[in-house]
Amino acid sequence: MVKGKVFLGLSASIRKWFKGRLLLILLSIFLLIGIQDYVRYVGKIYPGVYIKDVHLAHKTQSEVERILNNLQMTFEGPGGSSRSLPLKEMGIELVPGQIISLSLQEGREHPWPLNCFDRVRIRKGVRVPLSYCIETKRLFGAIEGLKKSFERGAEKAYYNSKSAALIAEKMGYRIQEEEFAREIILNLEQKDVPPIIVVPMEKLTPDLTLEYLAGEGIVGGMTSFSTAFDASNINRSHNIALAAKELDQLIIAPGEIFSFNGLLGDTTPQKGYREGIIIQGGKYVAGYGGGICQVASTLYNVALLAGLQIVERHHHYFETGYVCPGRDATVFYGSRDLKFKNTCEHSILISTHVENGTITIAMAGTPLQKKIEIITRQRSLIEPNLRIEETCELGPGEMVRKEGSPGGRVDVWRAITHPDGERTEELLSIDNYMPYPAIIRKGVEPLFPGGQ
Repeated sequence: MVKGKVFLGLSASIRKWFKGRLLLILLSIFLLIGIQDYVRYVGKIYPGVYIKDVHLAHKTQSEVERILNNLQMTFEGPGGSSRSLPLKEMGIELVPGQIISLSLQEGREHPWPLNCFDRVRIRKGVRVPLSYCIETKRLFGAIEGLKKSFERGAEKAYYNSKSAALIAEKMGYRIQEEEFAREIILNLEQKDVPPIIVVPMEKLTPDLTLEYLAGEGIVGGMTSFSTAFDASNINRSHNIALAAKELDQLIIAPGEIFSFNGLLGDTTPQKGYREGIIIQGGKYVAGYGGGICQVASTLYNVALLAGLQIVERHHHYFETGYVCPGRDATVFYGSRDLKFKNTCEHSILISTHVENGTITIAMAGTPLQKKIEIITRQRSLIEPNLRIEETCELGPGEMVRKEGSPGGRVDVWRAITHPDGERTEELLSIDNYMPYPAIIRKGVEPLFPGGQ
């Protein structure tokens, strides 16, 4: 019995000794960890501290300064567009000293090691407010620069003659500058909001929409016509493109009479027209606007195929190479015009497309229910004469031939097949063309060698 009591007493002493040792070991471990943690975060920011959406955990003062120096604001615009700018470029100067001081204070409200509860609190995340100053002029300068990224003009609905389809309008956008500046400042003040701003935009509605066109009876393609030209002839190509641009997306109301000269006016160099070859007085001469007759001729054929009434039209003195005889239209400001009347019950929209030596003109409105074809009948033919011209511009015996064009009479009819099968024909014009001679240029010896 005595031995048993001694053994039990000894076991209790040993257990007590082990408990004391274990407690001492645990305290030593905690102390060691605490000291290590203290040393680890000397001059550094505790985890859980943020500036906007930037986590500053373990960052030194110099590292935070670099972060502040590169801090950016992101702007989101229409259609998923976005752009980021450093605050410095916006005239926003941060005050690093104050921001870093507040960041270091977080988690250190009580002295170590009593700040453990402070550390637990900021683990959930705490955001430090920004200290800053703004240079207003630079801020609005940055807003002005952002216009290129986010602003766009409204685009009208239009008819694409290449794809033969009506294309919907596109909304335009304009930055609301004053509101934008207020949103930027408000974002800086709100420490819990990320540096992302949806740019306040004013929507710009185009004055020509698919809804408007539909109300005018313009719902699809009616007809189109194309002619080819020599794209290497720079001046003529330029004039064709310039005149076509004037016609593009023009709307002609029901009963309205369209005038080609009324729209384009005189084709002067002040309007951008260049010198080219024109027919004047039965001769090919240089004149400003050379090439616009091809635009007029292409448009004339579209008007014929759309079933419109031709009010005024003149044929050329000679046949042209870009349309069949009888289907051309010459214009000369002040004397010869191309006019036609919109005899449809709906408006008509003209669309043009110039590309790779081809001009296409189309009309959109309510699709035609009748079939229209243009018939030309050659009534007489006059073959061109041959003319030989001697020139010193070519070497002796060298010859260059330029083909002429025949003349004669051509009758032009428009045949219309109606939905009920009835077919009617109307005489459009009786045109008489003069032949243009074929020319052979023959090189000869100069009359005065050496230019004397």
